[in-house]
Amino acid sequence: RESCSPGCREVSSHMCNAIGVLHGGALMSFCDAALFVIAREHTFETTGRTYVTLSMNIDFMGRCREGALVLAGGEVVKVSSDKDLILVQGWAKAGGASGRVLCVFRGMLKFAPKVSPSEHNKAKGRRSKL
Repeated sequence: RESCSPGCREVSSHMCNAIGVLHGGALMSFCDAALFVIAREHTFETTGRTYVTLSMNIDFMGRCREGALVLAGGEVVKVSSDKDLILVQGWAKAGGASGRVLCVFRGMLKFAPKVSPSEHNKAKGRRSKL
């Protein structure tokens, strides 16, 4: 069996829907995590800056079943001049890099500065008064 890098995952039974196929939501969640693997040279692991997914879209193109190895890859398309936004596009394939395309996706990552617990509690209090 192929080894799994941070951008790959073996499909388990709990990730499959009623007809035994990888659930679209599970694939989308995997692709959301893959955005950060693809953009790792610009995010926390390398720069110490934390990001969140601002938006994401996905086009499903294929399917796979339990036991399949799903691999994601892609590229950083653009980083804003202030480095607060990162645009990423990618793909997920079943069976490794030369496998069948399951989907293509595109996402925008937004810089999210760390907030201290006291700042978080203040903001939470302001929201509850709305």
